[in-house]
Amino acid sequence: MDTKSISEIIQDRKLSLSFWDKFDHYSLGYVLLIFSGGSIFLFFDNNYSLFFLIVALILLIPALIVLFYQGKKQLQLREIKTRLDSIEKNHDFVIQTFKELGWEILEDNSRYISAFRKWYKYFSLGKGQIIKVFIDKNSIYVISLFYPTTQAMVIDIRNDDNVRIFGNTFVKLLKIDK
Repeated sequence: MDTKSISEIIQDRKLSLSFWDKFDHYSLGYVLLIFSGGSIFLFFDNNYSLFFLIVALILLIPALIVLFYQGKKQLQLREIKTRLDSIEKNHDFVIQTFKELGWEILEDNSRYISAFRKWYKYFSLGKGQIIKVFIDKNSIYVISLFYPTTQAMVIDIRNDDNVRIFGNTFVKLLKIDK
């Protein structure tokens, strides 16, 4: 990731996706949109039972709204304020936090680090999450995404857990360093 795109992500406080990554991220919502549109079409076009309209209006459309809201929320960065005044010191503490947690570092540069957290301790079968950390002078910004398709929108409470666990460990390491 280049410095310009990292600065834009930090400024917007959300992960920006390309067109196809957005399509991939919201694909589950698009499937529900097609089903609800098809249900409404079947009701009006072929005079099918009221069941299709009820399914579309009561079940699918509210679920679609929740999925799109959740998908947008998953792209928001969580900010952790630090007492450190340099990007280098924040970077060192982020690396130390990942090592403390046993998460595998995938990508590392001075302003951005990503790591992989396995779901299971002894085997992963490719299951887990990517944790991305964007580093600024007085703050770090953390996001956790489903893996292996890192842009896929999956409602998973482990994403928030990863951010919470990382944040707690990071703050604990900062206090130890005092």
